[in-house]
Amino acid sequence: MLSDLLTWSADSNSNNGILCLYGPAGAGKSAIAQSFCRLLEEEGQLGASIFFKRAHSSRGNGKRLFPTIPYQLAALLPELNRGISQKVEEKPSILERSLSIQLQKLILEPSQKSIHGRALVIVLDGLDEREGQSNQQEILRAIESVTYEGSWTTRV
Repeated sequence: MLSDLLTWSADSNSNNGILCLYGPAGAGKSAIAQSFCRLLEEEGQLGASIFFKRAHSSRGNGKRLFPTIPYQLAALLPELNRGISQKVEEKPSILERSLSIQLQKLILEPSQKSIHGRALVIVLDGLDEREGQSNQQEILRAIESVTYEGSWTTRV
C-alpha cells in the first residue's frame, strides 16, 4: 500500500491530484496516513498534514485547515513565509474568511513565486470526522482547486 502511495505522489504526469483512501472504521487508514507522512518527510515531499478527529476542539475544526497548511508550508519553505506573513499582516481577518478565500490568499497567491515546479503532498486524514457533510464538501472543493490552480505539483 505504501509503495503504491509513493508511486502516486511521485507521478508528476498524473492528472490525479487527489487520492482518497477509504475503508471501515478501524481498518488502519490513519496508521497508513501516518506512515505515508513519515516517508514523505524523509523524501522532502511532505508539504503539510492534517489529522481530523471528531469532537476534538482543534483537530475537528475545519476553520483551522487553511491557516495550518500555510503554516506548515512556510516552516518547510522559508521563502514562502514572507508572502504568507504579508497576507496576514495586510488583512488579519483573512483567518475568519471562507475556506476558498483563505486558500487563495494564504496558499495559492504566496506560492506562485516560491514553490514553482516543486512537488509536495498534503495529507488530510479523517476528513469524514469533520462534522457536517457540507463542510467536508467545501474542503474538498477548495483542495481540488489547489491541484488545478497551483503553480506547483500538488498531491492531496
